[in-house]
Amino acid sequence: MSTAAPAQESTTQGEFSRSPDAQSRDPESTIRSVARKESLFIQTMLALQEQAFSPEIEKVFERRWPIGKAAEMVGTSRQMIRLREKEGKLPRPAKVTDNRYADYSLDDINRMRDLFDTRPHRADTDEPTVLSFSTFKGGCGKSTMSVHCAQYLALKGYRVLFIDCDPQGSATTLFGLNPDLPAATIESLDDESDSPLDYTLEEYLARDFTEFANAIQASYFPGIDIVPASMDLSQAEYQLAAVVQSDPQRLNDLRDGIRSVWNDYDVIIMDPPPALGLLSLSVLSAANALVIPMRPTVVDFASTAKFMSMLKSNLASMLRAELPVSYNFESLLVNSVVNKAAHEMITQAMRTMFAEEDLLPVMMMDSAEIDNSSKDMMTVYDLTVPTRGYDTYNRCIAYLDAVFGEIETRIRRTWPSHRKQLRAEAKI
Repeated sequence: MSTAAPAQESTTQGEFSRSPDAQSRDPESTIRSVARKESLFIQTMLALQEQAFSPEIEKVFERRWPIGKAAEMVGTSRQMIRLREKEGKLPRPAKVTDNRYADYSLDDINRMRDLFDTRPHRADTDEPTVLSFSTFKGGCGKSTMSVHCAQYLALKGYRVLFIDCDPQGSATTLFGLNPDLPAATIESLDDESDSPLDYTLEEYLARDFTEFANAIQASYFPGIDIVPASMDLSQAEYQLAAVVQSDPQRLNDLRDGIRSVWNDYDVIIMDPPPALGLLSLSVLSAANALVIPMRPTVVDFASTAKFMSMLKSNLASMLRAELPVSYNFESLLVNSVVNKAAHEMITQAMRTMFAEEDLLPVMMMDSAEIDNSSKDMMTVYDLTVPTRGYDTYNRCIAYLDAVFGEIETRIRRTWPSHRKQLRAEAKI
């Protein structure tokens, strides 16, 4: 008795069969299938962008501090703050009740720091720190740590420039900017237009314009300016590849751009792509300090070891090409640590083998507070209300402050003007 062959299952587009006997699709069908998925991704992304980056939704920094904490951050007493407010040298905050004034914003606190001359700025004779969070493995917290570090330093009163050099734009997104919304280009606007020009890092590296300052914009976070990234930045790899062999000095374009503006900042922080391509080499050439984050797993340890080998090789190649690079410090940061035996074993081994100058003496523990805040495109330093309770929040803040406090100390050690104070603090 004959048996009818099973009918093939149809699909919406009729492009392929789910039958186990189906043969591979032809190239055109594959292209159509990929194009359909691309279209769906774009539609979904636009919907998410409309929700998350609505013109009515602008990221603002809303944290406030009571006068006691504000006085501690400024380095003065609450009595001195009230006295200067009474004298009219500081704006008096509005009263919330008969007995309580409103809390202070970071702008208010920086205004106090300026009045009392307690900003921790470098001296004009000190070289600004250009710090890159570098590695070539994704998922190690590079972007998250670099953004939180910039915000920690800004909370302390430093003048910070953040340069997002990763085409994925993760750090740019954390700053409340959409890295891939259509932007006006230099060619699309004439000189008499009132519309602001949107100068990008990719265009600067392509030498479409020469003033690096044009790529800088103020961020929502007081004390931090930003050079945002977008997927267009991936073109810089191809552009640099086309010119670097005949003109190796093009790897110094980013460095030269940074040096043209660095007198306005104490610290410049860069978030490079997780690879050792030409864009990353430009970042390595521009930096004068490195933080290398790694998770304490066997795979990440091996990846970081390979990164160090490739970094050594590339630095030697750059020296031979008359592009010498030197760093004030290269510090390993053990990140995303959880209470696992493997994590403890690797961390302990590193503590035994590495000197403190090579490995930060504190490590960043894994915290749900970071993941939960990032879901709303926020950082832990943004939060006004904890996402998982005050115990989790306070532990996370303590971990972050300890890690970035160590980085801050390493930065200050490079500034001769801070050495006396560092001795008084027993940090050198």
